[in-house]
Amino acid sequence: MSIINNKNKNDLSVSKDNIETFNEILKELQKSGFKSMICNLDDEVVYCGSDDCEMIKFNEIVEIKNIFNGSNPLGFFIGGQRYFLKLSDDYTIRGSGCSGITENIIIERTNNNKCFISIYDAINTSINDAEEKFQLILKYYFKNNKDEIISNNYK
Repeated sequence: MSIINNKNKNDLSVSKDNIETFNEILKELQKSGFKSMICNLDDEVVYCGSDDCEMIKFNEIVEIKNIFNGSNPLGFFIGGQRYFLKLSDDYTIRGSGCSGITENIIIERTNNNKCFISIYDAINTSINDAEEKFQLILKYYFKNNKDEIISNNYK
């Protein structure tokens, strides 16, 4: 796991402890078969990502922000791969791979605009199993970060 981009080194909301916590979350997600990254939607910075995850592009972060703000496209790109938009609301985006891509994507946004993005193999992992693993890891994170929430599920 590594910090991909930390252009905003003076940003107090991104402390070394936060990055270490993010890296712990990414390790757990990777152990569960996810390719993942964590970014900030306010300043379009990727804090960290698993080594097997393609780098997200600036315009892809903007596209995620637009979906969270009510845009409803048929699809979106992450790491250069196109995904069909299956579900979206203020805090959640779900997508499935298209054009022969056998991966699905889970995106969750916190109230502080941190964005957890995870991609998993849809052939070997069911949607329910992927959701369950992803939610357990996020519950651990939010248990230790009470000022951030996604929904009442994490309190």
